[in-house]
Amino acid sequence: MSGRTLKHLGTLILTFLLTFCLFVISTLCIVRMTVMQPDFTKLQLRRSGYVTYVTKSANTAIVNLGLGSGVPKTVFKSVPTKKVVTQDVAYFVDRAYAGAGIKLPAPKVRQALETKLTAYEKKADLTLTKAQKKAVDQLIDQAVNRYTNSIQIPYLNQIGRNVRQVQRYLLLTLIGVAVLGLILIFSLWRILHFNHRLWRYLAYALLANGLMLIIGPVALIYSRIIPRLAIKTQGLYQFVTTYLQAITWLFVIAGLLSLVLGLVATLSSELKRKQRLGG
Repeated sequence: MSGRTLKHLGTLILTFLLTFCLFVISTLCIVRMTVMQPDFTKLQLRRSGYVTYVTKSANTAIVNLGLGSGVPKTVFKSVPTKKVVTQDVAYFVDRAYAGAGIKLPAPKVRQALETKLTAYEKKADLTLTKAQKKAVDQLIDQAVNRYTNSIQIPYLNQIGRNVRQVQRYLLLTLIGVAVLGLILIFSLWRILHFNHRLWRYLAYALLANGLMLIIGPVALIYSRIIPRLAIKTQGLYQFVTTYLQAITWLFVIAGLLSLVLGLVATLSSELKRKQRLGG
């Protein structure tokens, strides 16, 4: 095998490894921007309309509880407002990602319940006994519990704990792969020097990375697997599908960006080749 053939083979191997590094770096960056960030989760909760569904569900649960205890429907109507639910959902997400537990005190909801019950007692001219006051306190506790159960997002606390466990390792992996990628680029430069061939092989790596990032997500989008997920509650379904679709489209966007950079590198290669031939 001639030295030129070995050089070409070595260049191809380095380009393949560089493509793999670019794909891993792109994937890890997207994971850090999405799954690892509570702000991304809160953004998808807002985009999906999850708060609207939860507000309606929480109000229905509290009203039904009141009706079961003989409290008119109008008394507990619209106790948790959309603004309060938005704040409590954000609080829940932050605590879940911080690993601080998911207990929601819900002071505003408790205060609203107490205010409405007090107003109802005065309007109906009721004088409560000690036992009745205790029953009212229990009713408020139950209503708050139903509200907090409506707010909680299933499995998010477990996801938050897992994120905290892998966050450091993911960052170290990202740094390690990035360093390896730089070493591979330096090795290509040592073999090809700073000429059109270096830009050509960089273009190969960027174009291949772009295709790898795009093909899987596009296939997932067109298969419509995400919209067909079997999730019982409408609010949770909207959140999960919106969350997964957002991540999927981020992979597509990253792939398109890599393709654009690959085309720029290809153009640079051609320009340098023509300059060399012209010189």
